[in-house]
Parts: sequence; C-alpha cells; structure tokens
Amino acid sequence: MNLVITNPLGLLGLIALPILALIYFLQRRAKVVPISTLFLLEKTERENTGGRRFEAFTHTLPFWLTLLALIVLTWILLLPRFVAPESTRRIAIVIDSSASMSAFEMSRAEALSSVLPGLQDKAARSEFFVLTHDPADERIYQGSSLEDLLTSLESIDSAGSALDPAPALQIARSLVSAEGQVIYVTDHTGPTLPFGAQRLAVGSPLPNVGLTAASYEQKEGATVWSALVKNYSSSTETRTWHLRSVSGQSRTPDQSITLAPGAVTTLQGAFPPSGEMVTLQLSDDAFTVDNALPLLVPEPKQINLAAPSLPAKFERFSERLLKGFENLTADSSTPADLEITAYDPFLPVLPEGNAIVLIDESSTATNYLVGGIFTEPHPLIDDLNWSPLAARDSVQIEVLKDDRVLLWQGERPLLILRGITGQRQLIFNFDLSQSNALKLPATAVLLHRFVEMLRAEKEAYQVLNLETDQLLPRLPEAAEVIHTSLTGETSSQSLARTPQQPGFLNVKDAAGNRFLDASVSFADTRESDLTKAESENEVHLTAAAQELHTKTDPYWRLAAIAVLILLLAAWQRQAKAAQPEAAIAST
Repeated sequence: MNLVITNPLGLLGLIALPILALIYFLQRRAKVVPISTLFLLEKTERENTGGRRFEAFTHTLPFWLTLLALIVLTWILLLPRFVAPESTRRIAIVIDSSASMSAFEMSRAEALSSVLPGLQDKAARSEFFVLTHDPADERIYQGSSLEDLLTSLESIDSAGSALDPAPALQIARSLVSAEGQVIYVTDHTGPTLPFGAQRLAVGSPLPNVGLTAASYEQKEGATVWSALVKNYSSSTETRTWHLRSVSGQSRTPDQSITLAPGAVTTLQGAFPPSGEMVTLQLSDDAFTVDNALPLLVPEPKQINLAAPSLPAKFERFSERLLKGFENLTADSSTPADLEITAYDPFLPVLPEGNAIVLIDESSTATNYLVGGIFTEPHPLIDDLNWSPLAARDSVQIEVLKDDRVLLWQGERPLLILRGITGQRQLIFNFDLSQSNALKLPATAVLLHRFVEMLRAEKEAYQVLNLETDQLLPRLPEAAEVIHTSLTGETSSQSLARTPQQPGFLNVKDAAGNRFLDASVSFADTRESDLTKAESENEVHLTAAAQELHTKTDPYWRLAAIAVLILLLAAWQRQAKAAQPEAAIAST
C-alpha cells in the first residue's frame, strides 16, 4: 500500500454529505403559474399549515458542485502522504528472553505478526533486527522477511534471568539509527523505556506452582531430600508430584498436594540407593521450567588440615577450626591442603604451601596497639567489622613487595595475604593469644572465606547443586562437559556457565577422570511469579518516521483551488436560481 493517511479524523468531513442532501430535500421547486392579471397573484400563495415537509429531491447542478467540493475538501483534511519509492524502514526488536516469557511465546508471535505488517507498509522496504535482552547473546535475525523473522523467534530460549534491558536497547538503537524504530517485547508494563523504545507487553496473570530449592540430610543411614514447593497464584491450586529417574526405569506413584494462595510446603523422601540421576516432578502448568527439580547428593571437596608442632596456646585454635567448618579433615595419611603454623621470630621460616600463620610471641607485651583500624578492599575482608579488635604489641613479619595487606591499625599491618594459587598464606601479624580476635565474628568469617577460597582453587572431584546460568567452578584444561537434559538427552558442551535449562552436568578432565557432577535447577523465584504479567501496546509510527519515509500529495494545492472554484460556481448558480421564475402574463 503506497498511501498513508496521517489524519484519519479528516473522515469526519464526510458528515457534511448527508447534511447537504438533507438541505436539498427540504427545498421546494419553484412553480410557474400563468395568470391574466396582477390582482390574482396574491391568491397563488400557499399557506404553511403544517411546517416544512420532505419534498422530492431537488436535482440541481449547485448540489453536485457542492458535493464534489466537500469530497475534495475531505481528501485534503486527511493529509494523505505517499510512500517514497527509495525509503527503507529499519525496525529493531528486543525480545525479553527471561524465564517468565516462556509462558507467553505464542502470545509473543501473535502480537508481532499483528503489529509488524502495519509498520512494514509505511515504507518501500523494511529491514528487521531481532535481539534478546541479554547484550551477550548473538543476534537472532537480520533481514527483510517478516515470515523468516517470526520463524526465528522459535530459536529463542526463554530461560534466562531478568536483566535491565537498557544495554540491549542501546545496541538496538545503534543498529537502526535515530530514524529507526525500537520495540521491546516483554510480559510486563513499567516506566518509559530509554532510547525511544516502544513497549509491546504480551503477558497476562497466570497461576503457577513451582519447586524452589532442595536440601539433604542423613537419617538412619539413608539420605533424605527435602524440597520446597510454593504457590505463586492468587487462587488455591492442586498439583501432583512424583520422583522419577532420568533414564525412565523407575518412578514413584503420583501424590497430590493442595496449596492456598502464596502458601509454601515441604516435600520429603528418601534418595534412591541406586545412585541414579533422579528428578522431582510436579504436574505441568503454564510455566513449566520450575516444575522439575534435579536431585544429587552434594559432595564438596575435602580440605585436609595439618597442624604440626603448634605451641600449646594455639592447640584449641586448630580444634575449633575442625569442629566449626564442614568438610575439613585432619588425615595424616593424605597430603595436607592447609597447614596451621606458628611463626618463631628466632627461627623465621614459613611453609611453602597453603597456610595460616600465627605469631608466637614468647613474652607478654604490656602495651596495646594504638591507632585507627581500617581495611583494604578485598573479598576476604569486605563488610567485616574489626573495630572491637584489641591486640597487644608483638614481633611482626616483614611485608614483602607482592604481599596484600588486608587490615591495618595505624601503620601496623595486622592481616597479610601472601602467595598465589597453591601457596596462599593468611598471616595474623599479631599474637592471637594476646588479643580478643578469636572472640570476634569477623575472625570466624575471615577464616571461613579463606578455607573456601582454597577449596575453590583445589582441583578435586566434587558433587554440587547448581542453578541455571550460574558461573561454573574452575575446570581443568581440555575438560569434557556433558549436559544431560531432564528427558535424558545428552550433549557435549564447552561452558563457562551452567546451561539455562535444568538438568545434570558431568565433567571429566583430559585423562578421563571424573572432575565434577552437578545438578542444575531453576531457582529464580522472581520469574516464577506470573501474577503481575500484563499486556500493553505502545507501538506506533512517529510523525518524524512518517515524514522520512513518505511525501505529501503534490496536488493538494490544486485540490484546494478546485474546492474554491466549485463552491463559487455553486453559489453563483444558486443565486440565479433564487430569482423569481414565475412567468406573469398581463392582459
């Protein structure tokens, strides 16, 4: 269609056409009465006893001239524009690919197939760009075919997390320039979008019940799993659940649960002794990604602790460390991952591997360290409160060039981090036994973070429960990553993050040894709540875009002159018709 009507209200001008016809219906045709004398003229006057009545239509040339003038005037009021033959309209579509959109994929396709043809007709050619709301994703489509565009939407995996769409909208705007159009397709309304983007919301409130998290504990020699189920709906919902193996060889009977609006309940059962990969499955609803929860019994990497020949005043330190931290062992038959050592100023030798170094001050100092306590930014010490720390003066370890001081009191370094991976040393540069450090929560948190840092750096087999789109732990070089979906399909991948779909991961190193087994579950409860999903259509053609891709009617001025000529001709003809037409014959 090459014609664009920019002022549809101009059609109101057509209302004048029936009004004009009504006027001409009410007019009376002049009647010619021949008479012989003037005194009979008065007797020819008709008396109006019942008001005006509809007469036969007065078929006159002024009527048709006026009618034609009104039609031409209506055309001018419509402000018609014609599509420029050389124009190209660029439209960038940013698709919200967060998990909640998986419930509205059909609505998304229907809305775009309804909106885009109207925009496509406003230019001689169209060029489409399709992106997701994650700037890191590859471009989904670029081309001029609306049919191919709609087909490309099927490749979008709506399973990600909610992100700020501004970076993706900025990229979209750069693709279409200032004159193009940017459309953001989502399932909720919100504030005005940046970069001149227009929102196309395709959501609607839907009920949903989903699994949120799982935990494990040992009871009577068996591993017991517990899972939380939440009703995100505003109505009471009933679902069934069962436990099944991914291979499909075993399955428990269906059991029913009923939850009030917003209610949370716990499901519990024994883990199968076969060690198979199993999935806790809810009956399906509109939002399916949180209806399945892969289950694996976690098995973290063990950190082996060694504390050779510690002075008596530090013996309780290592005992409290072993009792307070999980997955920390003291096995003398295996190599140590972490050593606790006391620094003797008369024998100033430090261990070569990972260590917690304590100052062994032989004498009791009388003076406490003075000065303000402040920290350096570092993940080990961020957000910890050290202001209550009181430590006595003691010998100290010299700070090396590559050391990282974590805590200062005045000019005295109190905590030092030394070394690289495999040689991490956390140095308490004061005598713990002559301070209140072991009574501070900050000390416990610091030690826990240090142990977890060593655990993350250790290359050893572990079993983890991970979430979708989560950063994977450091993998060995040339590792083989196998993803098993909940339907049992396997695929080999090279990943830095977990997949966006729930399932299981198996990682082997280059030698074929098992390095990591993990369950991958969906746990973004914000995306599971569909009660706030809404619809909204802000997509429209701006005046600037219309002017860019169309041109005005080049003959509208001539049409305006024609209206004036027709009206003047009609008025002149009407004036002549109003003169007396009665022919009077005198005798």
